[in-house]
Amino acid sequence: MRFRFCGDLDCPDWVLSEIITMSRLTSIKMKLLCQVVMASLLGHELDYDKAKKLTSDAKFDEPDLQGALAALGFILRSASRYSVDSSSLDSELQQLGLPRELAAALAKSHTDNTASLSKYLSESSLRLSSLKNATCSKESITLPNNEGTLLVNTVKLSYLDSDLTEKEAVFTLSQSQLDSLLKDLKTAKYKMEELSAK
Repeated sequence: MRFRFCGDLDCPDWVLSEIITMSRLTSIKMKLLCQVVMASLLGHELDYDKAKKLTSDAKFDEPDLQGALAALGFILRSASRYSVDSSSLDSELQQLGLPRELAAALAKSHTDNTASLSKYLSESSLRLSSLKNATCSKESITLPNNEGTLLVNTVKLSYLDSDLTEKEAVFTLSQSQLDSLLKDLKTAKYKMEELSAK
């Protein structure tokens, strides 16, 4: 069977097995656990201790808890990625064996946070680094054998790498190369803004 929240593909087997585990939760605990997972999806640190307390009534051991957190993260992230509405998500989760009350709690959590999660995911996806500062200065370089001077632009980029360490890149460009780079960057920015407006 194909499910919209899985991108119109079959649901992964590991998610199916975790749905059986999550069926032991109450609807209130499911709602609260979804809030913990949603906070971590929005860039906050996962509150593992809170999740452990929430699942202690259902007698989750460590693998059960880790699997449930991973499955909830997968479901909420995928439902947001594929723009699944609340009623479809609720229905699909029930088809997979999640009790109605739990499916409704999960779908409500998705609906309440879908706009902020979609925004966060679009801002952070495919991003390996974050630009902090860019400067450009003109310099005159003397050519070998006193053949004259060349005016170049030295570009210095300060950025945070994917591991959040600050790095710097310095390179030189001729005026025509700099003009071409700026034109290409403006075109790319325009196309990205055009796509995000759709």
